[in-house]
Amino acid sequence: MNEITSIEVGSNVMQLGDALCKDMTSLVSVDFSKCGAVDVLPPSGFMGCSGFKRIDGLTNLTAVGDCEFAGCSNLESVDVPENLIVVGTSAFADCAALSYVSRLADGDPDHTFDIVGDYAFAGTGIVSASLALRSSATQTFWGDECFAGCRNLERVDFLSSCYMSNGMFKDCTKLS
Repeated sequence: MNEITSIEVGSNVMQLGDALCKDMTSLVSVDFSKCGAVDVLPPSGFMGCSGFKRIDGLTNLTAVGDCEFAGCSNLESVDVPENLIVVGTSAFADCAALSYVSRLADGDPDHTFDIVGDYAFAGTGIVSASLALRSSATQTFWGDECFAGCRNLERVDFLSSCYMSNGMFKDCTKLS
């Protein structure tokens, strides 16, 4: 099973199981563009897929599970849909090549998340982030150390009031 390099999720798929592709080091891409039913990625689905570079077609996604992409060291960018509101604990942790997450970079306060779990983006290559309270949300929760160890993080814009969690920017050495 470790020789699979790409997966296309079909229209008949209604949900995905936990740890579905965990540690499939040869997996490079997953395409959800033909699948309209999956709105939640369960925990550890692509954890440890070190060859993983891209994911496409996440148009209906509302939540990314805990450790979903943790350790996907070659994942470079993620375009997340507007309806994604929950990013689980360690969801993108240790994705060292991840330098761009669309909803963190676009500067639109309505394109932020409601809940970001502890360590969600810790150890990634993210360069900048725009943090805000969505106008439709009563509060936005940013988990402890959610950007810890982001050694390339140079800029953070607070577009509205925002709760700063414990160690939120711990070891982000380029922040001044």
